[in-house]
Amino acid sequence: MAAPDAICTALNLHNKQKCTSRTQSSTSLFCSFHAKQVHGLYLGYKRRTAELTDLEKSPPKNLPKNFGVTDWSSFTSAKELKGIHTYLEQRYRLLNRCVTARDYHHSHFYGDTSDFGHQAFLDRLRTARNTVMNVLGRLENRMLEVVYKDEQWMAWVQALQREEDQRHEAEKKKVKAEHALFRENQARIEALREEEKVRRREKMEKEEVWDPIESIVEDVRGGYVALLCMLLRKEGVGEKMEEKALQTARELKMAENRGKSPVVKAGNSDETALVTFKEGRENEGKGMVARMEDEQDVEFVARPIKIDIGGPEESRTGNTLDAEKLATLEDIEDLSMRELVERMSRLASMERGVKSYNLKDREESLAQVRRESNAIREYLLIRLITKNPALLGVALESGSIDEFLHNPQVRNTDLRDLALGLSNSPLQNIRDACADYWAGVALEKEAAAIANGEEITAVSPTKGKGKQLAIGNSPPGKASNPKKSRKCIIINGEKIPISDPATQDQSDIVVLEERVKVCGRWIYNYPHERHLPRRGWFQFAMLTGCNLWKAIELCNSWEEFYELNVLSLQGYFVGTNMCKLDDNETLFNQHCRRMGFIPYAIATNAKQATGAAQSGRHQANGRTHVAAEYRNYICAHIARDHPGARRFIAFAKAWCSEVVIWARDCKTGEIIADPPNEHKWLHRTKAGAGRLSKAKWTVNQEFGTKWKTEIDANRTWRFKFRECIDVVIWDRWPAQEFEMFASNVLKLLNKGFKIKDHLSVMETTFNVYEKCSAEEEGEDSPKTIEARKILQEMKAYRKTKTADEMKGKHPQMFYDDVDEEIDWAYGIYDNDPYWKRVDGDEVDNMYDLLQKIHDAPSQAAHDRLKLSYFSLILKGALRPKIYKDSNLTDTPKTPLLLANGREIVLHRFPEIVDDDGDKNWEDDDSEDDCDTDSECSDIDDIWQTIRTEAEELEEWATQFAEDIFDGQLKKNRSEYEKFEAAKRFTMDLAKKENINSRTRKKLQDRQSALYAGGLNFIPKNSVYCKVITEYLWGEDMRHWGEVEDSWEILKDWELRAQHPPPRRSRVATDVLWKAWDDMVKSQGLTEQDVRDGDVKYPKDWDRIIRLTIAQLTKEGALNPSWSLSCHNAFVGGNPAKMYIDYRSLAPHIQPGPAPPDRYYLRNELRKFESANPGTRYSLFRMRSSEYFWPRPATSEDTSHTALQDPQGRIWEWTKQPKDCPYSEYDMHDTLCMIQKGPPSIDQYDQGKTEMEVFTRVRIDQVLVMGGGKERVWLAAGYFRKRPVGCDIDWSRSFVGVTAGFLEGLGEEWWD
Repeated sequence: MAAPDAICTALNLHNKQKCTSRTQSSTSLFCSFHAKQVHGLYLGYKRRTAELTDLEKSPPKNLPKNFGVTDWSSFTSAKELKGIHTYLEQRYRLLNRCVTARDYHHSHFYGDTSDFGHQAFLDRLRTARNTVMNVLGRLENRMLEVVYKDEQWMAWVQALQREEDQRHEAEKKKVKAEHALFRENQARIEALREEEKVRRREKMEKEEVWDPIESIVEDVRGGYVALLCMLLRKEGVGEKMEEKALQTARELKMAENRGKSPVVKAGNSDETALVTFKEGRENEGKGMVARMEDEQDVEFVARPIKIDIGGPEESRTGNTLDAEKLATLEDIEDLSMRELVERMSRLASMERGVKSYNLKDREESLAQVRRESNAIREYLLIRLITKNPALLGVALESGSIDEFLHNPQVRNTDLRDLALGLSNSPLQNIRDACADYWAGVALEKEAAAIANGEEITAVSPTKGKGKQLAIGNSPPGKASNPKKSRKCIIINGEKIPISDPATQDQSDIVVLEERVKVCGRWIYNYPHERHLPRRGWFQFAMLTGCNLWKAIELCNSWEEFYELNVLSLQGYFVGTNMCKLDDNETLFNQHCRRMGFIPYAIATNAKQATGAAQSGRHQANGRTHVAAEYRNYICAHIARDHPGARRFIAFAKAWCSEVVIWARDCKTGEIIADPPNEHKWLHRTKAGAGRLSKAKWTVNQEFGTKWKTEIDANRTWRFKFRECIDVVIWDRWPAQEFEMFASNVLKLLNKGFKIKDHLSVMETTFNVYEKCSAEEEGEDSPKTIEARKILQEMKAYRKTKTADEMKGKHPQMFYDDVDEEIDWAYGIYDNDPYWKRVDGDEVDNMYDLLQKIHDAPSQAAHDRLKLSYFSLILKGALRPKIYKDSNLTDTPKTPLLLANGREIVLHRFPEIVDDDGDKNWEDDDSEDDCDTDSECSDIDDIWQTIRTEAEELEEWATQFAEDIFDGQLKKNRSEYEKFEAAKRFTMDLAKKENINSRTRKKLQDRQSALYAGGLNFIPKNSVYCKVITEYLWGEDMRHWGEVEDSWEILKDWELRAQHPPPRRSRVATDVLWKAWDDMVKSQGLTEQDVRDGDVKYPKDWDRIIRLTIAQLTKEGALNPSWSLSCHNAFVGGNPAKMYIDYRSLAPHIQPGPAPPDRYYLRNELRKFESANPGTRYSLFRMRSSEYFWPRPATSEDTSHTALQDPQGRIWEWTKQPKDCPYSEYDMHDTLCMIQKGPPSIDQYDQGKTEMEVFTRVRIDQVLVMGGGKERVWLAAGYFRKRPVGCDIDWSRSFVGVTAGFLEGLGEEWWD
């Protein structure tokens, strides 16, 4: 019971303040006014509760009882779904009003005396409302699917589009006049509306039955609409709407998000917040334009970096980079170069985002900024609408956002969610809205062009990703060709098609493909997959104020990121926070970013952090020591699909003497490059008692999963795409100056991306400018033409300079002609096995192409590959003239050795000259077909023919032996199995030593069983040697079948004897050693300097050594070495060949028995000839490379025989190098073992074998004496042991010749 003087406990509805009136009686809780209100409110919600109860009792017949968990997939009729939707929508509205009425009743009149039963009923209503709302969402999704299936949705959307297109032109003329009239009458309309609301409220409060629910719902809706209008910066928003919007924002607790919301600013009251918001809206864009005006003259940053490279005393390889030196225009003495740089600077300044606004007219610039930002906000709202199926249907019927906001089908909760989403939009949504805006701009241009009958050549912004940007002189990667997608819309992240392109005209596809009009604006499918143009990024920077780190995280492809990266480097985003990646970014980082190598973590203090100290042994605690070593490292990302990035990794793996690289494919997660564990340390220490030199290192920090996780955790930015490679590269040497390490990284980048000079890096920038200008303004726009002219002038400028002038003092830093020859001939840096390339007929190097031609399975495949061969020849011959001193008619070069012993020279066609009118001209280089033994006297041509004939003969013999072998298998397979068992027995016997009598008896029994009845099976090796021997012996081959006798030069012993093969000598002669020593002495180098690789090679030596190493690497004889102990290569002889200085190894090798002298075979020949005059002889030469024996190198040989090339790389052998002292001893020992054969089982028969009696061996030569052709082919098959690396080189062997012929051979044949 209330006291007599009790105060009313109700809250006023209009201001939510407590009532100060007295209660109307001692038993009442309210005054007379609020007693009427509570009674009217009670009757109102009772009436709605009754309506809800009646509605629940009469549901549609097809409504499932458990509709709360029904997925509606079994419903296929749009009519049934529409009826259920209407019922549930009505039920939702009643539930919402019941909840609102009871909530107001409880909160305004019974706030202090809680009624738990009342609260429980209210909670039940809220649960029922949420259930119905969720069911409506699933039902609306199903309705869209059914409508599409019944082909009603598309007809409806197309009708709306056609109607909108027809009205567009008619309404366009009315917009300006209506806009002005709207602004004049808006204030008066708003005042009248407010007066009407006050009058209605007073009238309702005086009525005897008061029901405020509809007014409350409408008032809440008005607050949400006002808030959305303010968030969208709509014009004509009065003070009352602003106050209502601010009140709604405070109720939604948006004040906490003022950093994200442009509505609520700092302040302690509504008035303060409102004033702050008004000032922000009025000043929007002014600060940005002011910053643009102040910074529009920022200097051009794409200038040549000065690279100062020190001498040998500064570093081991003599390369350092001063990353803080940047050339100025005054530093450029060349007037042509200065003019070119000034022109580039003008274009870069003209191409900045600032220049897209008219800064001369400040008001016009501000108005443009506001128009664009408001349009993007509307697209942002439309994106939110599109995600809701119920709102999408309303939005498609609405002609504008205002019409959509005032549509009664849009629920209050939907408006609330839109306001919250718009005020707290993530950066990704803003980026998508910018993409929609610029897609619309581009589409309008296309539509206008089509309307005017113009041909569209530019790529549509809706067509997926653009082409990959070319870096340096590398060819651009293949652009992805997106499939034509069907017209569709996005519903909750799902792509729902709404048309069949087969039923549309092609012109309609160009204009209307992948778009739908929502609230009067076109919106496109999946804008986040499209390339955002640079003006879109500039708008994004102005709207969000975010830095470049955040923008990088929003890029959806490497191509988009790289373009954004280059534009940022060139100052395109001047006036925004995206102008720089880091305030302290060095020029080295900028240079790397420009080349597509993006660092995200760098350690530069290895030199400063490394040190060591040791005390004397007379200290109180004895001798103690402490030491620490650090390595510099760089963590970076690089493009996955760019060939230059893959080449960079291949070069770094080959340069393991200078850098260590780890690389991971971010797309697959697989490791591309992983160094040995002993080279993964980054920081190690020594500390303790004793000598420093004897202590062991303790690794404190090494590359691994833990270290990489820590680095990634501290990153300031990350990519959202996975088409990149994660690279960690660190210095091989501790305590290295970072400039030295940075110089090595730049060298690898230059060679990987084929950067030929300093100017090539600038070409990267203007490739981006040309691409962007062409996309935005067309191929024929002034800016596009200017960018294209600058690129042409760069090429023209190069032609006025020599290669040395363009590359500067240190040409080894750049991609040069030798690198180009290596790529063309061998491609050792373009064929990393990780990428599992499926080349087909497209091979990028001559070595692999010739191998494919040789192994072609059919004549058709052979012909196709021949076309590729000629194409690659033309590619090399038609190389453009880059520099002034580019060879027009190539001077004679050392041929490049390819697969199967073939040689080729990389030529360039001469320049085309005008016809001088002389009709009596002849081609001086033309030659008629000639007989080999008369006119074709060139030794290289002769031996090329000889090698080809020998190869063809071997192929024929191999195929013939295969046919014989297959025939024997079909006839009697048991004989083959018996032969294989005997072969295994012999091989096992060769491994046995010191056989005792008991074992000998078992072996004899086994041998007797195996050879009982003889071996009636001829192995392939014997057939192979027999047919070749008979052919070279000069026998009639007709009994072997059809033999194409076209290898006459191979049978011409006299011709071959007169022209020894143009091979290098097995070891260097005294003349070559003297020339090498004289060159080292002339440079004033010590033995230590030579070991450190400080020798300066002549250009021709550099070329021959690098090409030879590339050839040996392709053949598998050389691999990059982790060893730092190496020997130097030099060049000598005629023709010039590479040799290796292994003289320092000779004292440390203990050789075995020496082979006989060079006259041994001739002396044995004379002895046998004197006893058997007129005998025919054969001289076999084992097949081997000019540089190595076919025997594999041992691990000890590998570590001690590594060689260093002129660029500082260290290579190790997988085969035994011929230059190594005493290497021929091993080859001779191998042939002696083959000659001796397996040990005899008969202990009384330990004499010489037949091969030991009739053959003599020396190093890699075998002399077969007498016995006719049968002995020759048996000996050939006996010594041809390919598993141990022995095979006969028939082109350098002689079969069935006389002693006089062999006596007449030159010394070259006996070396």
